[in-house]
Amino acid sequence: MEEEEYEGVSFGRIVKVAFHRWKLLLIITFGVGIVGFLGLYFGYNAFANVYNATFSYSDTGLASETKADNTTFNYRSLISLETLNAVKAKSADYASIDVEGLTKNNAFTINRAVDKDTNKISYTISIKKNKMPKIEVSRQFFTDLAYYPIEQDKEYIANTSFDTALQKIDTVEKYEDAVNFLLSQANNMISGYTSLQGLNISTELSEQIETTKSTISSIVDGTKIATLRSMIVNYGLTPDYKAIDVDSLNQTIIALDNDDPARPGQKQDNEALIADIMAQITVLGDKAQLTSLDARIRELTEANHNIDIQVRKIKEQIANANKSPEEVAGHTQFVKDMTLIRTNLANQIPEYKNTMNKVYVDNAKVVFENNNNVIDITKNMNLVFSILLPVAAGFVIALITNLIVDRKLLHEEEGVAQAK
Repeated sequence: MEEEEYEGVSFGRIVKVAFHRWKLLLIITFGVGIVGFLGLYFGYNAFANVYNATFSYSDTGLASETKADNTTFNYRSLISLETLNAVKAKSADYASIDVEGLTKNNAFTINRAVDKDTNKISYTISIKKNKMPKIEVSRQFFTDLAYYPIEQDKEYIANTSFDTALQKIDTVEKYEDAVNFLLSQANNMISGYTSLQGLNISTELSEQIETTKSTISSIVDGTKIATLRSMIVNYGLTPDYKAIDVDSLNQTIIALDNDDPARPGQKQDNEALIADIMAQITVLGDKAQLTSLDARIRELTEANHNIDIQVRKIKEQIANANKSPEEVAGHTQFVKDMTLIRTNLANQIPEYKNTMNKVYVDNAKVVFENNNNVIDITKNMNLVFSILLPVAAGFVIALITNLIVDRKLLHEEEGVAQAK
């Protein structure tokens, strides 16, 4: 038992010697602690800390992830090179931000979250602190970045005429196309309004939109459009009577109605079929399937009636060839009626743009989770840990240092113990 006690140094002796130079212990502990704290908190954190900007959109179609052009908002576009360059160009303060380098290295990240209770959509853009300029500039950059889609919507509404269909009327070769473009213009606006109603808008605004939709529908009601189409057909109306191809129209007539046996028209073919059916009925007598045969005769007779109408209208077109519009019966009234509808539709466009601004721009806000601070900093090493870790390391180093410095004292005490 005595031999085992003498073979080693007891733990108590080690502790006694380690704390023998307590002043040195304190100096080393706090010296290493201070240096370590400065290195971790202000050195390591400067490279490892992350700027986070969490925000959501309010009182705008973007809150439903819908842009003014009725496309889905691609939130990842916020950290695209195109968007970052556009935001950088807004201020000279952003000159030091290397957006090209940052996008190549995927330094910016963005995440989307949906609140389960409210369905509110939020986004978090993150980037390491050392990649950005000082906090004030970074805060403004993130703010401009979040507002950029709202600015895009504002620009889109301001620069879009919303009358593309009406503009096409000026270049039509057929008035049938002009009437179709009138309908397209009305349908486009009604469809656009319906899309706005599908967003999170007030009941009052939705009711106003419903009234406006009814007004647009009344501008192109069935009677007005039917009248225009009837005038086109009945008077053989066209935008340019000098452009009427008489030879082509005559060939169309021949294909439809031609008594020449060598080249019968469609009408003559139908008449021949009717004659054949009548002959079958005579031959078969009571055995003939009169119901189906009579139906076929009526079908062919109706087809020939329509051919007669079509030929008459073509002849009217030929008669109008090379005339001035004023000389063509019905032309002036047609243009007057069509222009009235076009003007009434055009007068609806300012209200349409105004409503779009109400939905997408006028009250649009970006709500940052961190309020006016915009940025939340994620620290990889918090303050308490940055203090405790270096102090603990300093304490261990101090103990080891004391044991090394006072190793003779350790052995002296060991020798005394052995002598006893």
